[in-house]
Amino acid sequence: MNTQWLNVIYDAEFGQQGVRDFTELCTGRGASTEDVLPVKSLRIRHGDDADVMNHGIDHPGGRVLAPGRELIDESHATTIDPIRHQADIQAQTETGVFRALCALARGAITREAQTKEAQTKESQTKEALTHPRSSPRYAWRSLSLDVSRYKASIEEIERVIDLLALHGMSVLHLHLTDHQSWRIPVDGFDLLSQSPDCFTWKQLDGLKHYARQRHITLVPEIDLPGHCAALLERYPELAGRPSFAHPFLSYVNVRTEESRRFLSACSRSLSRLATGAYVHIGGDEVLGIPETDFNEAMRLLQDGVHERGLKTIAWQEGCRGKETADAYQFWMDEQDIPSEESLVGAWPQQFSSIARQAAAMYALCRDDPRRLRAKGSMVIDSQQSFVYLDRKYAEQSQVPEQNERMRTLGFPGYAPKNSTEPLGWSPISDGHGGTAPGIDQSQATLTAGVEAALWTETVRSTADMDMLLLPRLALIADFAWTGNPRLTQDGALLQRMRDYAKVWTLLGYDDFYRSSSLFPRLG
Repeated sequence: MNTQWLNVIYDAEFGQQGVRDFTELCTGRGASTEDVLPVKSLRIRHGDDADVMNHGIDHPGGRVLAPGRELIDESHATTIDPIRHQADIQAQTETGVFRALCALARGAITREAQTKEAQTKESQTKEALTHPRSSPRYAWRSLSLDVSRYKASIEEIERVIDLLALHGMSVLHLHLTDHQSWRIPVDGFDLLSQSPDCFTWKQLDGLKHYARQRHITLVPEIDLPGHCAALLERYPELAGRPSFAHPFLSYVNVRTEESRRFLSACSRSLSRLATGAYVHIGGDEVLGIPETDFNEAMRLLQDGVHERGLKTIAWQEGCRGKETADAYQFWMDEQDIPSEESLVGAWPQQFSSIARQAAAMYALCRDDPRRLRAKGSMVIDSQQSFVYLDRKYAEQSQVPEQNERMRTLGFPGYAPKNSTEPLGWSPISDGHGGTAPGIDQSQATLTAGVEAALWTETVRSTADMDMLLLPRLALIADFAWTGNPRLTQDGALLQRMRDYAKVWTLLGYDDFYRSSSLFPRLG
């Protein structure tokens, strides 16, 4: 396989790392750069034209949630000569070069080049296509990946990292602990590491290196003080009660010295795995815990992280507590709140009282936008209705076998929705005094990042992950970069999806869902 460029011209040494990282992405997925890119030669230049390059992110109120310890300029501009098949990339950073090459690979630029090529052949002119400066609307463009329910291997996580990089995402949020398994070592609590489910530090250090090569920031999550049945199976002495009627009720006791030592050790583990400025400390769905204990657990986790020079993210339920996280992840809007009737109907009869308690807990979400505004922290928008990807598709696949597989894929409590549902989502003001459905106006100005989520309660294989992620993740990534869902609703949508499908297939993501809405002529 030829993995070398036919011709690459660098501006001094600038751009070599970005090209090298992109080449490794392609070859690691079994393709060459020549397979993936539509040009035969390339020139990389350090952008110094103020009219071309953008040195920041245009966000309302200047609120930017930078995944790293400092904001990286990801902007780039590309000029393509469609006759000579040459591309000229301008960027300020190696990450900008990498993002430009990924945009070329997925066809974001070459669709225009192909149109220009047809025009130039007709007119016999040699006008080059200049792709306008492209810079992200949000620095935080993320996927939350649950590796606790489906115990994804390191190789499968790397595969997801490559997909995020291809689509210009910037963050992978790893949900490493839950009732089903505990997957991160904690110093001093070696029974966790002895489980075959738990990664080793050697594996996780390798994952950190891999993510850096793909210009993706790792944000690890240990979800406490609830979601801890797997923990309490190994360390029952950390439990907040002698026994729990259901794992959903379990939580960590914060009143013993051993539990406090454990929470401090968790902060160290999170800080060790993080490659940027943030870690996630959980805080969601902690049913039955006394309010003072919840506050103390969040304080201990947050203080431990801050002592190590990092910042914290908590799920939106954390905003009801005394402590204030540096950012909150908003996932349940009023339209997503399940009714008591639906929960009681879904749970076995012997747990009907727990279902009613859960309904009361979820009902508190109605007032969370106000609470978030009062906290003043930045918000990562992960609205369940639009960007939770463990949801069945409403439309059929063009491949009958996929329709059969979808019978067992997707969380049964969510109503199926069309692949195009993310096109109707916007967590920010629409510029006319309103906001997208489900977003409180007071919360909209705080939104500083967007994050899709793949929960894996029904996933059994890599192919299952592909089907749930694609094509919806691509639409969410487009929005996260542009900040404008209308830019994904133009007449070229179907062509764009066909371009994406080509590169997915080249790079081995060929189990993507053949949505009849987005791929009407694709088998």
